[in-house]
Amino acid sequence: MGEARDFCTIREAAKLSGLAPKTWYQGGAGTSSLPRIRFGRSVRLIRSDVERFINERVIAAEHDIKREQYPNCGPSEDPDDRSDSRIQE
Repeated sequence: MGEARDFCTIREAAKLSGLAPKTWYQGGAGTSSLPRIRFGRSVRLIRSDVERFINERVIAAEHDIKREQYPNCGPSEDPDDRSDSRIQE
């Protein structure tokens, strides 16, 4: 019929993300973009959606930190960019 999905509770999502359960229940901090599945009175989230949500924010934060550390660097001047032919190893 359909593929099996792995669900997680709001508390599990809160523990994984470091956000308060109330934030997840109320859809704060961008969590409203994730679908909630109701089983009677229980609310569940799709675990892969929660993990993707967290990973996207980690990547965005890392990018912001790098931009703050090297504000005058363009894309090819990024010290971590090894594709630049001027860098000799």
